[in-house]
Amino acid sequence: IQIDRELVNAAQDIVEVGVERANADLVRITSGAVQEVKKIQAIKSWLATKDVEVTSLDKSHLRELLDSKDLPFDVNNVLQLRSDVGRSSVAKLDSMLAVIGKSDRARGLLLYHGAGTGRWSGKLIQPQNFPRGEVDNVESFIPDVMARDYDAIDLVAPPIIVVLSMLRSMMTAAPGHELIGADYSAIEARVLNWVAGQEDMLENFRAYDAGDKTRDPYIRNAMRLYSLPFEQILKFPHRQTGK
Repeated sequence: IQIDRELVNAAQDIVEVGVERANADLVRITSGAVQEVKKIQAIKSWLATKDVEVTSLDKSHLRELLDSKDLPFDVNNVLQLRSDVGRSSVAKLDSMLAVIGKSDRARGLLLYHGAGTGRWSGKLIQPQNFPRGEVDNVESFIPDVMARDYDAIDLVAPPIIVVLSMLRSMMTAAPGHELIGADYSAIEARVLNWVAGQEDMLENFRAYDAGDKTRDPYIRNAMRLYSLPFEQILKFPHRQTGK
């Protein structure tokens, strides 16, 4: 598949600025105790001095901590910096440039029967495992990314989150061609419930396919989890959690 090399290079420059600024903010907030956003143990040690004990700083734990309403202001800022800047998916930018040749194409990205169930799996840049976008209409940010205008992006959304939400947009159609992505809708959930004879779930799928979006099984599950009405579940990440 063709990769937009120029966009990847521009995105790397945006990330570099974001990391530099985040590291400077960390040094200031922690009075030098934490020098870099990637220094997990240093962040944990500093949090401990603030009576905040954490076992992990992965994405799910960070979200849980940031959802807490009683964190001190400086602790919240440090956790937010780690959440916004310390994403492992940033490494996919380097991976893209490492695998494309002179034609700007990445090859050998899929492996037949790579998983135990027989399904395909990804290799190299792992195209099946790109992070789910957190920014709406992310392609509208491409001109600012190409211009390396970090501050313009930062007025709207965290620039590194914008870049990570844009990873799929870096896979492009060759000139004169169209790039089409297709997927079976909820294939695992549909087949599992059919095999299990879970008729109420199957009825939800049938009603959803007929046009009743309130019967989306993932949304209905999220409604139970969050005790929220349908309209509020449509926001990220509620439906994904229900899924």
